[in-house]
Amino acid sequence: KQRTKGVTFFLILLFIPLSYLLSHLAMLHFPGINDLFFKLRYYIKGKERISPYLVVFNLDDSFVQQANLNDLDREFFGNSINQLKKAGTETLLFDIIFRTAVSREGDRVLVDATYKAGNVFFPLALTTRESSYVPDTSLLQKSLFYPEMKKGIIQHPVNVVFSPFPELWVAAKGVGGITRIMEKEGIIRRIPLLFPYQEGS
Repeated sequence: KQRTKGVTFFLILLFIPLSYLLSHLAMLHFPGINDLFFKLRYYIKGKERISPYLVVFNLDDSFVQQANLNDLDREFFGNSINQLKKAGTETLLFDIIFRTAVSREGDRVLVDATYKAGNVFFPLALTTRESSYVPDTSLLQKSLFYPEMKKGIIQHPVNVVFSPFPELWVAAKGVGGITRIMEKEGIIRRIPLLFPYQEGS
């Protein structure tokens, strides 16, 4: 019995590195196999249940054209926040980055509505492309943290952070990253939680 246990334990130890090596070889010679496993996982798991309390407002091209709207119309977004707050919305998440202040009146409406609602989050976009844009350094430093990164972890360092203009950032409940990494074949499989930026993440 002890011999059988020893053989079983040895086979398990042998199987783990062997399967790891085979999987890497398969990825190198058959790149599509990774995509196949992803699709198989979602096929077995089935469709994810979407919460009935989650609502997405999509400002598509036809609506923007009909309403003669653009991202400079800050009053529209400020009034929308007020209406959604009155309707009982618990949390508001924007995927529009209001990078600069453009209109004193319009910006004031947006900032005031954001502050009064107390439940609005705005995005940060991270990129490696060159840009002359410089975010508010003091606010950005507060959003960075300094984890200990283990060697071998895939990292996506960035050198530019696009953020809301300072008054809006301060009025918001918080900010969050919306950056996605597209793989070579044009598929987005993972969204990294950490992006190295200067000395932090």
